[in-house]
Amino acid sequence: MIDDAIALDGSFYMPYEIVATKEQFKAAYPNHNAFFETKAKYDPENRFTNKLWDKYYSSK
Repeated sequence: MIDDAIALDGSFYMPYEIVATKEQFKAAYPNHNAFFETKAKYDPENRFTNKLWDKYYSSK
């Protein structure tokens, strides 16, 4: 289903269980880097995290 949403230039609801691959996440959310940059600006000590952050954020 995730691949079908991406094929239609869509995104998908990010449930509590993180099942999308990193590639699927990046394809469905092309502005993810802006989100990560904004979070780093307001949370430079990385105090607030969640499963999404743990799986998809890459500081590289």
